[in-house]
Amino acid sequence: MRETGKFQKLDDNLKEIAILRLENPDMSLVDLGKLLKEPVGKSGVNYRLKKIMQIAEMSPLVPGLNGESKSNRRKNCQKN
Repeated sequence: MRETGKFQKLDDNLKEIAILRLENPDMSLVDLGKLLKEPVGKSGVNYRLKKIMQIAEMSPLVPGLNGESKSNRRKNCQKN
């Protein structure tokens, strides 16, 4: 998303969770939610990560969209 410029267009709350996920790829959603400026629960974190993935999938320049399964993209997004 950074390569396409869409990262900078994300709402601040989506940017915050995206950065936290990148910095903490193995952390649980509950623990990620606790690190936010305004903490949210597991479902709030999950919603935000799904929203980011939807936005990323709309970008024609996202690597891996040609034939990669949705579950693999999700795993890669969560790791990165």
